[in-house]
Amino acid sequence: MCQHYKKNDIVTVSIEDIGTDGEGIGKTDGFILFVKDAVVGDVVEARITKAKKQYAYARLEKLLTASPFRTDPKCPHYRQCGGCQIQALNYEKQLEYKQQKVRNNLIRIGGFKESEIDRVMDPIIGMEEPYRYRNKAQYPVGTDREGHVVTGFYAGRTHTIIPSTECYLGVAENKEILEILIAHMEKYNIPAYDEAAGKGLVRHILIRKGFATGEIMVCVVINGGCQGQGFSQKEDYIPYQSALVFPHTRLGCRRRCRRCSPSAFWYGGRCPEFAGAARADSRSSDRPGRPGSKSRSSRTCSGRTGCAHTGPTSFPWFSPLKPPRRVNQHR
Repeated sequence: MCQHYKKNDIVTVSIEDIGTDGEGIGKTDGFILFVKDAVVGDVVEARITKAKKQYAYARLEKLLTASPFRTDPKCPHYRQCGGCQIQALNYEKQLEYKQQKVRNNLIRIGGFKESEIDRVMDPIIGMEEPYRYRNKAQYPVGTDREGHVVTGFYAGRTHTIIPSTECYLGVAENKEILEILIAHMEKYNIPAYDEAAGKGLVRHILIRKGFATGEIMVCVVINGGCQGQGFSQKEDYIPYQSALVFPHTRLGCRRRCRRCSPSAFWYGGRCPEFAGAARADSRSSDRPGRPGSKSRSSRTCSGRTGCAHTGPTSFPWFSPLKPPRRVNQHR
């Protein structure tokens, strides 16, 4: 007979399976429990958060017996963040869970026969290192209770920001870029966007890295309703944006300065040192090998603009672009 539970009841349950959203599934007296943050093989004490007639949702209160598949998560925010529900599960078991999930969906939703799926479905292929593989990340920006600028990711099923500049799924450079932007906002009192009030300037920070080239693009998403208010110049998109703009680029430096480190980044712009050299060369000859000329590969900048071979490279990634001209689509 199914026992009825109510909200805030504490239940001891053994986790036997994993749900579609990564939650642990267990049964007690015929009553099904979906336990957030529990791992298959765990024995836990769970607090019921929402109860139905035949099942209930619960959250992990106390781990009584750890599963052999449980591992220490790399991220300290994995329970609050809505992006890594099964990070406490070891990677081999994660792969098994994902393959089984695809198989079940093909059978249940796709209507395929089990024998047909087993015949054509290949084993899942995992990664050598299951971290730092995402080349794109978008971080919402807000303020904490003390009024400090924070960025991170939303908590599960909410728009509450979990303050964090380090996500182990994204590239390592994201942390430094976020810290520079937050410091700039704090220094010049640039307000973060407030969803409830509809006020504030900076809404999101989007970072994308090209793994093949090493180039990084950073987009600062702003509230258009605040544009032009309190800016140092009319063409500024954020106050004192010139403090973020740096003219030396990896693309320009890589083509013209062979000493630069591959770890230098592309941020959009021109190298003023090369521009001066190009003007000087244009007065003589552009053909390599002729007297008084310089080949493209021999041109170098002096390093005064932050080249990687002279020391730490600044982050010149904010390149303000004019919005695209509206096109009449009804022509």
